[in-house]
Order: sequence, then structure tokens, then C-alpha cells
Amino acid sequence: MTDERVVSHSQNYRQNLRNVSGAGRPEVPLASGMLSAPTAELSSREAPELRLEILETLEKGRAIWRSFERRASASPFQTYSWISNWFQHVGTRSNVKPLIVFGYDEFDKLRLVMPLGVRHSTAGKRLIWLGDRFSGYNCPLIDPMLIRMLDNNHVSKIWQNVINQIEDLDLVHLIRQPRRCGANNNPFLLNASVSKKTNDRTIVLTETWDEFVETHNREKMSHRILEASRLLKKRGKLNISLNVAPQDRSEVIDHIFGMSPVDTKKGMLSSKDAKQELKAFYESLADADTGSPLNVTSIDVDGSLVAGAIGYLHGDQYFVAMTAIENSTEGRAAEYVLGVELIRSGIVKGLRRIEFLGDTVLVPEWSTSSNQLFDTMIGLTARGVAASAIIRTSSEIFRPFSRARSMAGGTRKMFDRSEALRP
Repeated sequence: MTDERVVSHSQNYRQNLRNVSGAGRPEVPLASGMLSAPTAELSSREAPELRLEILETLEKGRAIWRSFERRASASPFQTYSWISNWFQHVGTRSNVKPLIVFGYDEFDKLRLVMPLGVRHSTAGKRLIWLGDRFSGYNCPLIDPMLIRMLDNNHVSKIWQNVINQIEDLDLVHLIRQPRRCGANNNPFLLNASVSKKTNDRTIVLTETWDEFVETHNREKMSHRILEASRLLKKRGKLNISLNVAPQDRSEVIDHIFGMSPVDTKKGMLSSKDAKQELKAFYESLADADTGSPLNVTSIDVDGSLVAGAIGYLHGDQYFVAMTAIENSTEGRAAEYVLGVELIRSGIVKGLRRIEFLGDTVLVPEWSTSSNQLFDTMIGLTARGVAASAIIRTSSEIFRPFSRARSMAGGTRKMFDRSEALRP
């Protein structure tokens, strides 16, 4: 059943999409309800009609994709290095076939890249974003000028064109879609999207460290920093690395995985080797060439790792994808110090915010908001409609248990931190 919050968005666009999926398929509402009005400077010119080219392999579009990602609105999860490593370690094992959409304007200038894929499963043939559950955020790469010019009709036509070129497609299943692509609103959210809260958190950075400290209780913060540092230094020589050298990243990643339980659900893998596959993904990304967005941070005492994090630096934001701490008083102190140092470093680099994905937030009392993501499920055949109903029902059944587990884990972490830093 369609969520009431999105029905009103879709009603005005149904007439434009009567032939969206060809004969025999139901009418599908494929327009965005999230797009802000174009700016005055750009409204004088309509968005160009895009010529779409679809590639079924990643390698063919490698060079132009990498060039485009430097100027496109997106997140690190749409970079070629991230997507290609995900496909190598996860996609190929999950029966996913790439379907990369390149959109060119009338001057043959690349304006859009949609890293899509088709997954074959018992639920039928479904259209997904490459990265799927493994990704922090799923969205296209869009030229910043184009993103402000797109309206609902343009977006609808693009989705029409893509879906019409996929034979025997049963289900459109697009998940973890953010409200924004980079610094701009995301116009590619389908109207059937249902609001979904996550455990993701955001820390908004200030222009200076002093300003940040004043905003978050200078006296309390200063005391906790000193107390955490004292605990660590009592154990031995403290070493903090906020950008582990490329040749040392694999070793640190190996230690991080040895310390932390891993949420294998994000990997879309059901095998008993899922943890190893996730580890192999990060190690491969760490060894990738200069296009890799990966950043590894660590805190060790006398050469022994007590806290570490895996993240991505992209534009003016830093994304923390995974954290791990030693199960000890010193480990919890190191977790606090690592959070402080990431914030301090981000301010020095002029970053705007730090995004903590899932349960990775290091200093929860400083985070200011919980991000909202959107999922889309549109059945195009009887098989697809049945699959979407099952997925929605399963999600509703297990949601209370997931929420309770998350709250319990968060409460336990906060208690452990407070005990570790008690005067």
C-alpha cells in the first residue's frame, strides 16, 4: 500500500507517465516531490534534454566517470573506486549486473551518471543502486548546474527511458536515498519513496575549534579530554594518526576487524564469510589508486591499537563508516579522543560536517541531527508487486526489534563512556 505522505506528491505527475514501463505494466509514479524551485539565475534556460547511454560494464566508463566525479554533486559512495570495489567483492556474489546510465547534453557534455544495477533473485528482476545496503547513501552523480534546472517532468522522462530499456523488470527497489546529493537537493527521489529514519548522525562543524568548544560546554569538554588523555598515557606512549599512510592501511584495517563485531547485513551477503568479504572490500579500497576516497584513522598505545575508524573524505564532508575500540577502559577513553581529534582536524581542513553512518558515532552528545533516508519499491509485474508487499511487511514486523536493539546499544555505550571518564 502506498504511503499517504507520498500519494499527494505523485498525483500531479501520473498523467505524464502512462507509458512509463511499456504495455502490460501498471502505471508508475516516477516524479520527485523533493525538488526545490530552480534559482532565478538558471530559470531563464530550461534543463537540456539528455541523451542517455547505458553501459553494462564498469570498465568502459571508467575514465569519464572519474573525471566527472570531481565536479559532480554526489557522495563518496558514487565514486568509481568505491563502486568498482563494491561490485568486485559484493555485487558479483549477489547476482548483480551493472547498468550505468550516462546522460549527455546537446553539446555531448556529460551531465549525469546513474550507477544502477539489475539484481536477479527469487523475488524477480529488480532495479537497484550499485552499493545497495552496503552504501551510506545512494544517489546519482549530477552536474551542479543541471541539478538546479531539473524539474519533475525532466526527472520523470529520465526514469521512463531507463526502465523502458530493461527487459522483464519486475521491481524497482531503490534504498538509502538521501534528501540531498552533495550540497544540493536530490531531484531523483521517486514519489513512491517512504520516509525512513536511520541511526546516522551528524556533527556540524564551526569555523574554529574555540567556537566549537564554546558551543559544547568548554569546561566539561576540556575536563573529559584531559581525563581521557591521562588514562591513555598511563598505559604507555600515545600515538594518534588521522591519516594512516597507504602502505599501512591494510594492517590497521586488519586490526580494526579483529576488534569489532561487524554488521554483515550492510554487505548484502548471507554467507558465513561475510565479515571477511567486508574486510576484503576495505583492504582493496585501501590499496586502490589515487581515486580512492578511503581514510583510515587510528590511536595506539605503545604500538598496540586501542581505537580506529574507517571513513571517507569527500568535498567539505567526512563520512565515518566504521569504528572499533578495544574492550577496556582505555579503549573507551581512546574512542572519545578519536572523536575529538577528527572534529579538530575537520575544522582545520575547513570541513562543514562529519557524518556518522549507522552506530559509528564517537561522541553522541555532540551530534545534532538524525539523517533521513528514503526507500522506493515499485512493483512492475505481479511478481514484483508480491515481492514489494513481502519486503514491506517484513520491515514493519522487525522494525520495533531493531529500534529496541539500537536504543539498548546506545545506552550501554554512553554508560561505558561515562564510567571510563569518571574523575
